[in-house]
Amino acid sequence: VQLNRMDWRAYLTTTNPAAIALMARMRIEPADRWRVKAACLRLLAGVPLTGAQRRLIGQFVDVYLPLDTDEEAAFAAEVARLPETTKEVVMELMTSWERKGLREGQRLVVERQLARKFGALPVTIRERLGELPEERMVALAEALLDFTSLAEVEAWLATPPIERE
Repeated sequence: VQLNRMDWRAYLTTTNPAAIALMARMRIEPADRWRVKAACLRLLAGVPLTGAQRRLIGQFVDVYLPLDTDEEAAFAAEVARLPETTKEVVMELMTSWERKGLREGQRLVVERQLARKFGALPVTIRERLGELPEERMVALAEALLDFTSLAEVEAWLATPPIERE
């Protein structure tokens, strides 16, 4: 199947989650990119899926249909016009992407700071960084300025947050 030859508009009423995801890879005029993304997420909001399934398909659409600043503005205006229940689902998807991106960015910065300060990080520390919730990652970003060894980093990571306050 050559998706780039298929017209995305033919799927505007689909309830098939795979078709919704693949709309992002179909033939799209440059001026319609934001419309396709809005249509995909609107359709996705109406399909009976688990939250995890909806997020997975939403992330596929987000990766394969990135928008520039002007397109994002048009997309946001379109989302604002959606019915309230649909808008809530779409906003939840967008917010989860933003949270995930922010968390990943924080992890990368902290990992790079630690590596610059102490050299190559053990796999165990990198894995623990990936598990930290956002508020602990922010606290670690501040605390690492005072660390003088990887042992202090490991001790900080091993200490429950309540005991440090």
